[in-house]
Amino acid sequence: MNSLNSFMVTKEWVHQFKTGRGGWNRVQLAAIGVKWPPVAGWIDEVEGSVIPPEHKRIFETTKQEKMSAKRRRVEADQLLRGLRIWRGDK
Repeated sequence: MNSLNSFMVTKEWVHQFKTGRGGWNRVQLAAIGVKWPPVAGWIDEVEGSVIPPEHKRIFETTKQEKMSAKRRRVEADQLLRGLRIWRGDK
């Protein structure tokens, strides 16, 4: 993980990118390392975590994107795997 190419998640940032329905979609949550469905307290869990710039961009830009449930599942799984690798998790 390269700290120059990373972004630290804050509660304010998470709330800034809610969908039009006042929540977050599966792909957004996967971009910050949250599995679907999210459990109570997930925002506190991700606050202070570090993500790559590409995941930051995905979180910010997919809030209004329309996609099928299958595509959301596939993209979310890929994002979670990529984030684990980026962070060096096993």
